[in-house]
Amino acid sequence: MSDKHDEKKGSFWTTVPGCITAIGGLVSVVIAGVVALSAAGFIQPPFTATATPSLASNSNSNFESVPVATNTDHPPIIPTTAPPTITPAHVSQPPSVSSSINWAIDTTGVCRDNIGGYPRWSHYDWALSQCEQACQDNPNCQGFAMSKERNYCQLMGSDGSNEASNPGTQITRGDKAQPDYACYLKSADQTSISFWIMDSTGVCRDDTGGYPRWSAYDWTFSQCEQACRDNPNCQGFAMSKERNYCQLMGSDGSNAASNPGTQITRGDKSQPGYVCYIKR
Repeated sequence: MSDKHDEKKGSFWTTVPGCITAIGGLVSVVIAGVVALSAAGFIQPPFTATATPSLASNSNSNFESVPVATNTDHPPIIPTTAPPTITPAHVSQPPSVSSSINWAIDTTGVCRDNIGGYPRWSHYDWALSQCEQACQDNPNCQGFAMSKERNYCQLMGSDGSNEASNPGTQITRGDKAQPDYACYLKSADQTSISFWIMDSTGVCRDDTGGYPRWSAYDWTFSQCEQACRDNPNCQGFAMSKERNYCQLMGSDGSNAASNPGTQITRGDKSQPGYVCYIKR
């Protein structure tokens, strides 16, 4: 019995070295296979640090290298050309000076004769002083219409480019059909007229319809104008459009006043047969 047991024990120790040899060979085969696969690139070697590929040094990369800006880099300088200086064309205008001429001024509207006609005219974007000076210096100018809203005037009777509705006419008044203008009339005899504001709407009244004491005369326009100009108490006069007849307002007249002490300011359309001349 003991002999059989000793025989089995001896055979076991006899086979152990062969098994160890076989296992070692198997491990060698596995290691060789791993090395071969790593060399072929199929697997990554264990415990090996992988470096990040450089974009600039990888010739097979699909990315382009990005330049790094430095302190010496500057944007490109683009030459600029200044626009040429344009000098506006000189426009000849009369000097802006105060006119020494005396005018009869009708604030009713644009300049016309008694039937709505007017002579040849020219128009300019001028201030009042420029229009006055231009008309004064032009012997063919009878007067001018000045806009009440902006620097614009029409010189009447000048050698203008616009046609006349009634060639050869003489402007005498303002036309209420175009009330945005005031008509400045130049007197042929500058010694016979003071500075008058003329309202062709009607007889002279104040803003409430009142008037001061007045006197009536069968006089011509020049007689009425001279009498009022020589009388310091005369505020103005109403001149008939149909005959030689006038009413001096504010004079020491014989007729009673509707509003004693009042100041005439305008023409009254309720009596349109007159032109009101207000002295200034």
